[in-house]
Amino acid sequence: MGRILATPVDPTLRSRKRTKSDLAHLRALPGVEPATSTGRVAWIWPEIEAGLATGKKLREVWDAVRADGLDIPIRSFGSTYRVFEAVGCAYARSNSN
Repeated sequence: MGRILATPVDPTLRSRKRTKSDLAHLRALPGVEPATSTGRVAWIWPEIEAGLATGKKLREVWDAVRADGLDIPIRSFGSTYRVFEAVGCAYARSNSN
């Protein structure tokens, strides 16, 4: 498994009050593809729901996901989809911004 490596923090950021403009790294996270299959499904959840709402099959939506370059195995995609549906999609909706 990959480890998260700590990056050095600018000491001046610790000793002064922060502003929202100091959160550049945090703000960039929603636009970065997640590392896990579950995270990727959550990241694109609104698009998955939109595709299914138009009558597409889950396999067709997965084919489109693959065509867009997101490498999510079909088994992970399907099982994650079923879990999100079962829990009311709370995790996916809170992580899809």
